[in-house]
Amino acid sequence: MINPNIKNISEPPIPLALSWSKSYNGEYGDIIDMSQAVPSYPPHPLLMKNFLNSASDKNLLSYGEIEGEKVLRENYSKHINEKYKATTNYNQILITSGCNQAFIAAVICLAQSEDEIMISNPGYFSHKLSLKMLQVKPRYFDLNQDNNFEINLDDIENKINPKVKAIVLVSPSNPTGSAHRKELINKVMILCQKKNIYLILDETYRDFIYPENGSPHDLFKNDNWSSNFIQLYSFSKSCCIPGHRLGAITADTFVISQISKVMDNIQICAPRPAQHAVANFLPELKNFIPEKSNSIGEKAELFSEKMPLAKGWEISSIGSFFAYVRHPYKNYNCSEIAKTLAQNCGVVSIPGSYFGNNQEMYLRMSIAGLSNSEIEDVPKRLNEIDKHLSI
Repeated sequence: MINPNIKNISEPPIPLALSWSKSYNGEYGDIIDMSQAVPSYPPHPLLMKNFLNSASDKNLLSYGEIEGEKVLRENYSKHINEKYKATTNYNQILITSGCNQAFIAAVICLAQSEDEIMISNPGYFSHKLSLKMLQVKPRYFDLNQDNNFEINLDDIENKINPKVKAIVLVSPSNPTGSAHRKELINKVMILCQKKNIYLILDETYRDFIYPENGSPHDLFKNDNWSSNFIQLYSFSKSCCIPGHRLGAITADTFVISQISKVMDNIQICAPRPAQHAVANFLPELKNFIPEKSNSIGEKAELFSEKMPLAKGWEISSIGSFFAYVRHPYKNYNCSEIAKTLAQNCGVVSIPGSYFGNNQEMYLRMSIAGLSNSEIEDVPKRLNEIDKHLSI
């Protein structure tokens, strides 16, 4: 009696990976959880104060606007305009409960059953699962494994067909961690305009790799950007409040009006206290992010420095949050390696197979939430896996 679109998709990868570690006996120390991208530092004190105030505000107990609180939409529009030298306005923004909800609401708005949405291989597993759940066909384009998993524009263009409604980019990438080059993102936008399809750009991890490097793309400078561009963003990650699900969609006002129909039938509106807490903090985000991002960047550098101590393992790509690591065991798939690491060595990671086809030699390791001592311990534990494999 269960909808086969739900029954036939895989179970959530992160809880599964964490379950493998339950049988770990502590032989090498405490569990090192590299399964999920969660900042290890707390939110800014001002944001915490805002939450205390907004949580007790009786005026925020009723329903709010479907598109989101005007104060947050206005402040986020100013944030975008400053970041990208753009001219957006609050009517081009809709607030969601996290970036995953932003993605699925946008897809429901654009695609019908049996339509196609292009996503990268490797790519974020929730995008693939969401499309299959909706009976929208994922159409994969390959990232270049020999070039830091960068966009292959020719591969994208060759795979576009009349059923394709949108191309999805995630930058910085999940799982590879690396950001796509500005000029290539811009070229994908031009291609989408040429083919009369949408570009959906998920920038969940943007603030952790571009704190002081200007805008990561020039899409908002295109006079016709609103004709086929949808940007997704996560306040939850940037503000260190993943428990308070809060994301945003930026798009043409007509598209926003259509997505609001979807939102009205999913949640009506994102939680209002969280929206007000973040709205009043958002002008301070530009002062909060650089220091924290640099701290995370130092962890990525330390991980890169220590990983050569793990025999045969190599970092294929790395960014602020993730490292996409190639394991050396050709006779074992990535799920077997990840499960063995979790059960016997206390290191929890996500198998590359969850992120696409031909990813059996990879593991995604989240490094942003680790301490320096945990990072230094990872290569030692990777070297211990031989004892637990039949080699």
